[in-house]
Amino acid sequence: MAKCFVTGESANGRSHAASSEIELQALGGGFLFAHIWGSDEAPSFPNDGTPPAFGDLFPGPNGYRATFMHILPSQTVLAAERDGAVTGEAPGMHRSDTVDIGIVTAGTVHMELDTGEVLQFNTGDIFVQNGTSHCWYNRGDVPASVFVVLIGGHPRS
Repeated sequence: MAKCFVTGESANGRSHAASSEIELQALGGGFLFAHIWGSDEAPSFPNDGTPPAFGDLFPGPNGYRATFMHILPSQTVLAAERDGAVTGEAPGMHRSDTVDIGIVTAGTVHMELDTGEVLQFNTGDIFVQNGTSHCWYNRGDVPASVFVVLIGGHPRS
């Protein structure tokens, strides 16, 4: 199990740190997920390191989330392998009004776009996902891990 170390500033202006275990929760479909940090508003300082309160999985404008996904191997068929039919309705297809910046920390994952295009990300690869429809797959034999920061944007009109 990984730990999360958080720094803060005490009332007398001195820095300090605390740590906690990262607890992954099952989301279904072979996904384990943990919120690491987040807020529904821009941060302000000084900050004592107390975890901010936040609502939904996806942040609104000025909000952000730092998350960790653990994606188990799956036999799900990608759109590109579905007889050439691209429907944009693959299992798990979703989009949000966020910019998602992530890095694959272990394994290999695939991101399918609603056009049927499939991107492969290996350990160390970085992505920027700009509010587009997408879904995730792990087509390998071992679990994959991805760290993602979501930055809330203004909703589509």
